[in-house]
Amino acid sequence: MESGLWGCVASVKRQGAAWETVTGDFLRSATNEIMTATAAVYLRFSVYDGSFQWMNIRLASLAGGLAVTLAAASPGEEVRVSKSTFASGGHSIDVEVFTPSSPGLHPAILLLYGAGGVLANNAFIRNLGPAFVACGCTTYLVHYFDRTGDTWASDDRIRTDFETWISTITDAISFIATQPGVDRERIATFGYSLGAYLAVAEASRDPRVRAVIELSGGIDPRYAAHAEHMPPLLILHGEEDQRVEVGRAHELEALMRKLGTPYEMRIYPKDGHVLGPLSAMDALLRGIAFLKRYITPEWAEVSPETKGDVEKPPALSDSDPPDRGK
Repeated sequence: MESGLWGCVASVKRQGAAWETVTGDFLRSATNEIMTATAAVYLRFSVYDGSFQWMNIRLASLAGGLAVTLAAASPGEEVRVSKSTFASGGHSIDVEVFTPSSPGLHPAILLLYGAGGVLANNAFIRNLGPAFVACGCTTYLVHYFDRTGDTWASDDRIRTDFETWISTITDAISFIATQPGVDRERIATFGYSLGAYLAVAEASRDPRVRAVIELSGGIDPRYAAHAEHMPPLLILHGEEDQRVEVGRAHELEALMRKLGTPYEMRIYPKDGHVLGPLSAMDALLRGIAFLKRYITPEWAEVSPETKGDVEKPPALSDSDPPDRGK
């Protein structure tokens, strides 16, 4: 029985992932030594009470970089990086685009960072672009804070701007669906923390979203009350999360059971709001396996041409912000 990183790899491999993107002798020789050193530093310095949170974030970012090394071992699949924009509410929204080099239509995944913003605490989200490209997805990192002029979001900003950001994400999906080389019937979202709340909320009202990976998030009760549809969902959460309690993950699980929608769930017993390196690696590999299973045009019963708008939920209360993630 293998442990550590390769135990994670073996575990997810047994779930039936397409491992032409994440295995090979090269991976062991190129990353094993680095990963061992990273894990040693993490075990020595990881503290979840805030004073060393920056260390945890930096190590999670490094784990994301190693994840790119893992995923980028897919032979013949180069990553093309570009920038684009789209309009939302009279504002220009920046998008970082990671595109596979292979011809034909590809699934697309939209990346949504947390309240810390992609320029600071959530910079590791950018590393997921090449990783998802390696499993065949065109990846869009949407700077949705451009709509409100923020670089990070306080609880007050989250309360006042949540619906505005939802509108921006709806526009982002419309933008992605019209891009050359994108299969509009296979659009997924990934969200971390605040981004996870936004991804889940949008998916509950927009059937163009065919799968969601949410990390350290949940669903606002008002969106849960109005939800009549959800695509397949991967729920990832640290049991020791002090910002978004693990109970939010179990609420999502209850909603998925109520709706009878396929979902997968992994709770990491010793992790907080930011996953440690080995857990982050495991989460990425589970995410790749999940996308391989569920981004298919056959799953959704509603035509992707339908926007799936529902009655707008009531405004969030001042006492119940959807997220405190940094």
